[in-house]
Amino acid sequence: MKQYFNGLMDTEGVLGIMMLSTAGEVLYKHDPSNLLLAGPVGEIAMEMVNVMPGDLQEADMVFSERRVYLRKTPLGPLLVFLALTAPVAMVRLHCDTLLPTLK
Repeated sequence: MKQYFNGLMDTEGVLGIMMLSTAGEVLYKHDPSNLLLAGPVGEIAMEMVNVMPGDLQEADMVFSERRVYLRKTPLGPLLVFLALTAPVAMVRLHCDTLLPTLK
């Protein structure tokens, strides 16, 4: 599955990626910055997806030191961990081209 995410990981400011199944199991994780070691990130992501309105497909959350881009996919949620200065439009474009290949 790694080959699908190479373009996204090469995007400036992308710090990590986590792909979950609809049941909340980790399907893929690339975490070179060790951002995902602390806390139950998968459980939090699934809860966020569950409370998102049905027609909302993505969310860009900004925190004090990082951003998280959350995208609903047919397989489950995709989380992209970003630096504050990361170009979200480029991340979104990579996700748009990536999602059809995951089906």
